[in-house]
Amino acid sequence: MKPQVEDILPLVAGLEPPAVEKHLAALDDNYFQRFDLPEIARHVERVSRLRPEQPLEVIFAHPEDGRIIECTVISYDHQGIFSLITGVFAATGFHIQSGETFTYRPLAAARPRGRRVRGRYRRPPAAGHRPIIDYFRGFLDVSLPVEVWGAEFSHRLLLLVQLLFAGRGDDGVRKARQRINEMVTQYLVANRQEQARMLYPVEIEIMPREKQRTVQLKVVAQDTPAFLFTLSNTLALQGLSIDYVRIRTVGDRVEDLLEISEPGVAGMLGPGGMEKLKLAVLLTKQFTYFLGRAPDPYAALTRFETLLPDILVHPDSRAWVNFLANPRAMDELAHVLGTSDFLWEDFIRLQYEMLLPILKSHLAGQEVFPDIETVDDRLQAAMAAGTTFEEKQRILNEFKNRELFLIDLHHIVDARTTFRDLAEDLTRLAEAIVRQAAATVYQHLVARYGRPQTVAGLEVAYAVFGLGKLGGAALGYASDIELLFVYDDNGETAGPQKITNSDFFSQLAAGVAAFIVTKKKGIFAIDYRLRPYGESGPLGVSLENFCRYYGPGGPAHSYERLALVRLRWIGGDRELGARIERLRDQYIYESDSIDLEELSALRRKQFKEKERPGVYNAKFSPGALVDIEYSVQILQVISRGGGNQLRTPRVHEALTALRDSGILGDDECRQLNAAYDFLRQLINALRMLRGSAEDLYLPPVEADEFTHLARRMGYQRHRDFSAARQLMVDFATHTAIVRSFVERHLGRKPLPAPTMGNVADLILNDRLSPERRQAIMGKYGFANVERACTNFLSLAGEGERRELFVKLAVLACDILRRESAPDLALNNWERFVASLADPVAHYNLLFSQPRRLEILLGIFSRSQFLANTLIRQPDFLAWVTAHETLYGQRTKAQ
Repeated sequence: MKPQVEDILPLVAGLEPPAVEKHLAALDDNYFQRFDLPEIARHVERVSRLRPEQPLEVIFAHPEDGRIIECTVISYDHQGIFSLITGVFAATGFHIQSGETFTYRPLAAARPRGRRVRGRYRRPPAAGHRPIIDYFRGFLDVSLPVEVWGAEFSHRLLLLVQLLFAGRGDDGVRKARQRINEMVTQYLVANRQEQARMLYPVEIEIMPREKQRTVQLKVVAQDTPAFLFTLSNTLALQGLSIDYVRIRTVGDRVEDLLEISEPGVAGMLGPGGMEKLKLAVLLTKQFTYFLGRAPDPYAALTRFETLLPDILVHPDSRAWVNFLANPRAMDELAHVLGTSDFLWEDFIRLQYEMLLPILKSHLAGQEVFPDIETVDDRLQAAMAAGTTFEEKQRILNEFKNRELFLIDLHHIVDARTTFRDLAEDLTRLAEAIVRQAAATVYQHLVARYGRPQTVAGLEVAYAVFGLGKLGGAALGYASDIELLFVYDDNGETAGPQKITNSDFFSQLAAGVAAFIVTKKKGIFAIDYRLRPYGESGPLGVSLENFCRYYGPGGPAHSYERLALVRLRWIGGDRELGARIERLRDQYIYESDSIDLEELSALRRKQFKEKERPGVYNAKFSPGALVDIEYSVQILQVISRGGGNQLRTPRVHEALTALRDSGILGDDECRQLNAAYDFLRQLINALRMLRGSAEDLYLPPVEADEFTHLARRMGYQRHRDFSAARQLMVDFATHTAIVRSFVERHLGRKPLPAPTMGNVADLILNDRLSPERRQAIMGKYGFANVERACTNFLSLAGEGERRELFVKLAVLACDILRRESAPDLALNNWERFVASLADPVAHYNLLFSQPRRLEILLGIFSRSQFLANTLIRQPDFLAWVTAHETLYGQRTKAQ
C-alpha cells in the first residue's frame, strides 16, 4: 500500500513534510508495490540531493551472495537518459536481468526558482525536468570487485548526465550520445562473441494507448550484449520519449515492455509510422552486434543512424530489410561504414542506394569491381555517348568517381586484396583517365587552333609521363596525379587561329587538369610541380627544354633529377615516350648527376617545414616513407642502374634488384619491403581516416583516433594487446629499420633530426654514436645510459631472437618510462632471461600478452627481494600473472 507522510518522516531526518508529500504524490501504485518503506525513504533523501551540478544519485545493494547486484539510478528525466544508463551498464559489463523505471508525474506548475534576469527567471539547468527512479537487477560479466565496478559505473554515468544537461540546445545530447556510443562500441569490440555472427529473431508488438501519440512497445528477443541500450538508443534517435520500462529475463530471452510517447509532431507514432518504428528498432538492434567488424565502430553506428531515416522511407525499404537479414550483409555494411571518411562523404552519404546491389553481388561471390584490364575499353564506350565537350567531361568524371568508389569498396570488403593490388588498380584507372582526358582536350584544341606542326610542316607528337606515385605504380587513397607533358618540336598550329606549340601544349596540360574534376584538394588532383623550372616553367615542355634542363650542366636540382627515376610513359606517342625514357637513363644513370649534399640539405629543409615537436609524420619524419623512397632511388642512381637491372620506377622491383645485385642482403630486402608496405598502408589509413590527402601526422597514441587508425590498418585486439599498441610498436620498429638502412648505405647525413629515434635504433644499428645513444635512451628515464644499452643488447642476442626482441624492446620501454626505477628493472630482466632455457619462447609469450610484461617489469622495478625470487624460480611468473591470481577475490581468512 502507498505509505503516508508520517510513515516516511522518521526515516528521513532533516527533510520537511512538503518534500515527502511531493514524492508520494508524484509516483503511481507500481512504484509502491516495487519498493518497501526504507527504500522509499532513501529515494526521498536522494531526490532531495539532486542539484544542477550533481544531477545523479546511485544506490547499490547486494540482496544475496554471489554477483547479483541491485542498482537504483536517481536523476532528472531527459530524452535519451535511459539509453545513457543502459549504455554505461553495457560498457562496464553489467548484465541486466530485470528492472523497472519510474518518473514523477507532472504536478501543478510552480513559479521557477532562480535569479531574475531582465524580466524573467534564469532557470537552473535541470529546471522543468522531473526526477526519475530507475531500478535494475543483474550481475557482472567482468572480473572486478563489486565496489570497484560500482565506483566506475557511477563516475562514468555522472560525467554523461552532466554533459547531457550542460549543453545548449541539442549540443549536450549530441556530445553525450557520442561519448556513450564510443563506450559501448569499445566494449562490444573488446568482448566480441561468436553469437554476433548470427541474427536472432526479434518479436516486436506495438499497442496504441488511449493517450494521443503514446504506445506500448513489447519486445521479445534473444538476450544479447547491450540489448537495452540499442533499443532505447533507437527510440531516442527517432525523437521518442520513454515514459516507463519493465524488464524481464526468462532463460536466455528478454521480454521488455516500454511505454513511449512522441513529444513533437506526429511522425513515428502517427498514421503509417508504426511499421517504420518496427524496422528502426529491428535494424539498429541487429546492426549493433556487428560493430566489431568496423575499424571505427562509432563512425559506423552514427553513419548507419544517418542512413536509417532514408532507408525507412525508401520505396524499396523491404528489400533493405531482407538483405540485412543476412549476417554477412550486416558484417560487410558495418565494415564499409566504419572504414573511410572519403567513401562516406563523397559517395555513400549521397548515393547510399548503390550499396545494396553492390554488396548483394559481393555476398553472391561476384567481384565488386570489374576487371581492371577492361578499364580503357569501358571508358571509351562510355565516352562515345557524349556529343559535346561538356558532356564528355561529365561522362569521364562520373566514370572516374564510380570506378574510384568501386576500387576502394573492393579493397575494403575483399580480404584477399593487398595494398599492392589497390595501388595497381588505382594506377591503371588514373592512366586510363589521363589518356582519355588528354585525347579529348587535344581534339578540342585542334578544332580551335589546328594541329601543332614543326617549321617544316610535320605534325608534332606529344607524350604524357607519370611521376611520383603514379610513375611508381603506387597510388593510394587520395593520391594526387603527378604528370609531365613533353612535345617533340617547336613551331605553331596549322589552323586559322595560330598559336605556338608551347602555348598549345601548355593549354593541353592545363585543359587536362581542368577536365578531370576533383572532389577534394589532393584527391586524384593533377600536379605539374615536377616539370622543368617548376611554377615558373610552361606546363607543356618541349623536348629541347627537357634536354637542356636535365642534361649535363643543366640547372635541374638533384632532387628533380632523382624524381626522374620514377618517370614512366603512360600516354600519347609511344615512340616519343621511349625516346625520352632513354634520354632519362643517359642523364640519370650514365653520369654523375646526383649531389648527395644537395639532397641532404633539401631533406633537412623539408623536415623542418613539416616538423611538429613530439608529433610523427608518416611521410616526412626520419625513417618514414620519403627516406626509404629517396634512399632506394639514390642507390639505383649511384649503382648506375645496375646494367638496366635497377632501372625501374617501382620501389618493390628496385629492392629486389638491389638484393640480386648484392647491395642488400636477403633479410634487409625483406625488412625494407615490409617497412615500405607498412608505411604506404599507414598513409592510406590516415587518408581514409581524415578524408584528407595532406594531413599525415599521427594522432597521440592514447587518443581514440589512433585506435581507429590501427583498426583501419587491420589490427585487432589480442587479449590485452590493444590494436593501438600494436600499431605504435610497428611504427617505431619499421621507421628504425629504415633509419638503420639509410645510415648503413648512405651515412647519417641524409637523415634529418639526428637525435630522433627509439630503442629499436639501438638494437638494429651498431653505428650509433654515444651522443645519439644518450639522446634516444635518456628519454626513457634511464640514469645509466651505457649500462641500459648493454642490458638491451644482451637481451637482444642474435638472429631470430634479435629480430623478435626489437619489437618487444619498444613495448618494454613504453612500460619502463612509467616505472620509478627503470635501470633496476632492466638489469633484473637481463638476469632473469639469462636464467631461462628458451628466451625466444619467453619473448613470444610477453609479446602476445603485454600485461605479463607490465607485471614482470613492475616487480623488477619495485622489489629486489621479489625480483631475486623470480630469478631463482622463473616458473613463478606463470602463477603470479595468472588471471585468477591477479583478480580473484579473497576472504579475510584467506
